[in-house]
Amino acid sequence: MGTRDIESLTAAEILAIPTDEPERIYAREETRARAQYHTLVKRWHPDVCTDPLAATVIAHLNALILRAEK
Repeated sequence: MGTRDIESLTAAEILAIPTDEPERIYAREETRARAQYHTLVKRWHPDVCTDPLAATVIAHLNALILRAEK
C-alpha cells in the first residue's frame, strides 16, 4: 500500500485490519513501515483529528506497528 493509499483510509478500514496482519497497511521493510506509521499518526492523532474514533484508530495503529516490527 503506498503513502497516498494509506492517507485515504477511513477509521473503519483501519480498524478492520487484524492486528496479526500489519502487512495489510505497513510495508515489510522497517524504515518504510515507520514512515507509513508516522503519516497515519499525523492524520489520525486525536489532537488534530476530530473523528470520534481517532483515539481508537491510534491505539490500533500502535498495535499494528508493534506487530510489524517483530
